[in-house]
Amino acid sequence: MKRILLVLLLFAPALFAQKAPFACQSDLVADLSDTLLGDIYLHRLGVKSCSGESPFSLEGFGNFRRRDSSAQRSRYDNWFGGILGKINRPLTCDSYLIFFLGGSWGEINIQGESTFDTNSLFLGMAWEHIHNNCFFGVAIAGGYLSQDRHYNDVHEDPQGIFLTPELT
Repeated sequence: MKRILLVLLLFAPALFAQKAPFACQSDLVADLSDTLLGDIYLHRLGVKSCSGESPFSLEGFGNFRRRDSSAQRSRYDNWFGGILGKINRPLTCDSYLIFFLGGSWGEINIQGESTFDTNSLFLGMAWEHIHNNCFFGVAIAGGYLSQDRHYNDVHEDPQGIFLTPELT
């Protein structure tokens, strides 16, 4: 048993998993959620919805993150962009119900060693209320996120779903 352990320790660099792919996955979900939920609210203090604006909108969004580290394998850049379609339904002149649907695409580059293509589809709803120049909002977003890794001859495709509630 001791010999096997010694062999594994000698070949540990070959078995080492990069830290950056694991770190960037949670950062990517956080960035996507923050960007998405930041774009859905109307935040129009002092403007009444009843003024005749269109209940439909289509918007673009995006984000970029660079994580630097003293460890070579923990450095990465990621970016994404996407499209967000919204239906804004006024409940009163100060209260809105918002339904949204969209998708994003992007890339994670880990120190030039490997890249991940990222894709997501998401949907959700939000309610916001404006009262005396104060804003209150509740939202929930959910979706599917996939990553397609390209590294030498290795191909990985981690994927999953996310659910993000927010109270503002």
